[in-house]
Amino acid sequence: MINNLVHTILLLSFCLPVSAQVLTITDTNGAPVQQAVVTLEGARPLITNQLGKVQLPVSSKSTQIKICHVAFEDWSGVINNPVSEAIRLQSKKVSIPEINITSEHTDRTVSESIHPVKVIGQDVIRQTGAAHLDQLLELQQGVKINRDMVMGSGISLNGMGGQHVKVLVDGVPVIGRLDGNLDASQLPLNNVERIEIVNGPMSASYGTDAAGGVINIITDKSVKERFSAQASALFESVGTYDLQGGIGIRERRSSLKVLAGRTYFDGWSPNNTGRDQLWNPKEQYNGQIAYQYAANRWIGGYQVLITDDKLTDKGAPRVSPYEAYAFDQVYRTRRVTQQLTANTWFKNNRRVQASVSHAYWNRVRNTYRKDLVTLDQLAVAGLEQQDTNQAQSIHGRIVYNQSFGMHSLQGGTDIEYEIAEGKRIADGVAQTREYAAFASFEYRPHSKLQIKPSVRYGYRSDFTMPLIPSLAVKYDLSSKTAIRASYGKGFRAPSVKERYLYFVDVNHNVRGNAALMSEQSDNFYGSIQWHMPKNKSFSLTSEWNAYANSIQDEIVLARPDITSNLYTYVNAGKSEVHGGGININFSAGHFTASAGCTVNGKRQSTLVNNNGFDYYPEASAQAGYRIEKHGITLNAWYKYNGASPGYILNEDNTVSTYQNQSYALLDAAIGKSFLNNVWNLQLGVRNLLNVTDVNASIQGSAHNDGSGTIAIGTGRTLFVKLLMDLSSKSKTKNRTTNG
Repeated sequence: MINNLVHTILLLSFCLPVSAQVLTITDTNGAPVQQAVVTLEGARPLITNQLGKVQLPVSSKSTQIKICHVAFEDWSGVINNPVSEAIRLQSKKVSIPEINITSEHTDRTVSESIHPVKVIGQDVIRQTGAAHLDQLLELQQGVKINRDMVMGSGISLNGMGGQHVKVLVDGVPVIGRLDGNLDASQLPLNNVERIEIVNGPMSASYGTDAAGGVINIITDKSVKERFSAQASALFESVGTYDLQGGIGIRERRSSLKVLAGRTYFDGWSPNNTGRDQLWNPKEQYNGQIAYQYAANRWIGGYQVLITDDKLTDKGAPRVSPYEAYAFDQVYRTRRVTQQLTANTWFKNNRRVQASVSHAYWNRVRNTYRKDLVTLDQLAVAGLEQQDTNQAQSIHGRIVYNQSFGMHSLQGGTDIEYEIAEGKRIADGVAQTREYAAFASFEYRPHSKLQIKPSVRYGYRSDFTMPLIPSLAVKYDLSSKTAIRASYGKGFRAPSVKERYLYFVDVNHNVRGNAALMSEQSDNFYGSIQWHMPKNKSFSLTSEWNAYANSIQDEIVLARPDITSNLYTYVNAGKSEVHGGGININFSAGHFTASAGCTVNGKRQSTLVNNNGFDYYPEASAQAGYRIEKHGITLNAWYKYNGASPGYILNEDNTVSTYQNQSYALLDAAIGKSFLNNVWNLQLGVRNLLNVTDVNASIQGSAHNDGSGTIAIGTGRTLFVKLLMDLSSKSKTKNRTTNG
């Protein structure tokens, strides 16, 4: 009987479920960390779920564990039983592998992403000394910056103009396009964590303006310690002064970050004489307030981003025996974006992300008659001399993600309402509404193949929105080679400004066209990436890419009459852009290098001299060396922009082409970290080849005075930048990243 009792007890002990305790892994903001590898001493590894949780066997003793994740620093230590608190992991400050969130269902490294993505991290931003987005992107392969002294710096990506590239800040579309482009020189980088550049068609996910790709600027809202402080000072010999500062406070689940800064540019001309300068003086104030609250299964936040730009276009002196005066124009642009976000994690690998934002953009142009003796100024009367334009946008986005083993599903809605007001808009106001739904499914028939079909459909109040499908595929040919390809339809409705803008001053005569039709496009992007097997001494990766874009009824800014300075927006017929290139990255020890070249071709179907595609090359290179022992980094960046085509509209409504001369940019910098990385000093030179302008093959262009040249930059300039980060006390030494 005793034996039977013992056997029964043993049987029950095996049948009863084994108790377990739950360990939670989060980042410093309290967000769950999924797919972290948790290894207990003497046991097999465990993987955290989407809530950052993993079940550990109950033990009466303390347990030694190690936690590893590709995006976080390794954590090792002893946990007591039962586990009472979550373990917070520190983010890695390295660029390889970088994390991509813009184009994927879940956070992934660049190598795992199904879409081709480039990530520019904080280290690269710091090493270049760039204060604004245009300074950083002009050195990147596939990106070209087109500058105008008043309208700012436009962006093109892989031959596609800025009107086909969606620019986001923390997932919120940036409003305030002029000349079809956003001014990249108005977007500061003082608190940017990273920039994700997604190549290829993204209209199915992000709607209008995204046929050529997406640029997502992700700000750093994290506060890693109970109190932190950051400050930076930048000086450039061309006359630029930049001061930035901020503090962060963290209390349990809440964090608050407040930043502010000022950038001032004194203006510049090649001859350096007179008050009327080629590059106008500019002043910018910027600020950010970010609050976050992290609960067990959700994170909520609120932030406001503010920029206030003032550009002063000083006129030439007018002197007579009796008086001396000049006409000055002042352009002031204000941009305020407020955003509420909420991310919630549920059981069974489900997540919901929601955001609602309000963006305000205001541009005021005032003309003054300034007395050069008394320095008094009076506003010049007349509608042509005083003008105000403003736009507001309300944007809401809800995204649902769910994983099913190796597969995943995403669905969501976008709601956007935009209103523009100004004296030059018909009836003084114009508005658009858009409601859209999108969905995608990532299917993995086996571990090497990923297939992602997507679709978007919606309603616009001003144009009929077609069904927008896309398909992305990634195939791992081997452990060393991955093939990616994506195809998508594109749709772009004319913006309010393209239809109703009236921008006339001494240097500009640009008018909208209310009869414009929407653009529709077919877009393809493919790439093959190869990397050597991991080697302790060196690594080598290469990528070949090709793309093709066909745009129907492309909207361009053109001149109806070549004898007039009037420019307006027109549907120029069919436009085709295709190209391809190669990029190579190499690292050996503390040395890194990269090089790449691309050839772009563009053709307009309405060209008078339509002899095929107009091709123009592009090349870039970067080299860096890190002296680990002394905390010193040495970096150089080179960018070659080949002769590129431009277009004018002839009297018979056909389009002709002209060529802009090629040019090259070369930057170099040396950096040094001090006091356990609390201080960092960067010394460098921009535009080492001293390029200021290039020749155009015809006289005049949309925003130049007919001199036959197009301004490129302010020539060679030296810079020094000093950064202080008190939250860096516990950081490991910074690592150099590829640019």
